[in-house]
Amino acid sequence: MKQIPTAFWIIPAALIGLGLLALGMSKLFDWRAGYAFQHIKLGETEAKVIMYMGATPKAEPCGQLLWWDDKIIGKNDGRCVRWVRYLYFHSAWDIGYSVDGHVVSKHHEAVNS
Repeated sequence: MKQIPTAFWIIPAALIGLGLLALGMSKLFDWRAGYAFQHIKLGETEAKVIMYMGATPKAEPCGQLLWWDDKIIGKNDGRCVRWVRYLYFHSAWDIGYSVDGHVVSKHHEAVNS
């Protein structure tokens, strides 16, 4: 009887293991961001948000609506000037800042459910 080479089993097993590890890490990062996001309060400073969520290079002007969690709380009357997005594999976490760097809006969006 011919013996199957060990590499025939090791390589697929390693690839499956790496895939499961990557999926687990993405879920862990999303969970951590969600946990930190829950602790952000209205009026919080940007420095405190960065302490919770980390720094992000993605920023853009705010839209026409203000959010708090998953609810629209009104039109943006100029309070929100900068919108920062923390994009993970399964979710996006958005924070809106006033001109003086305080939280005026926050929103969560599932992206790859």
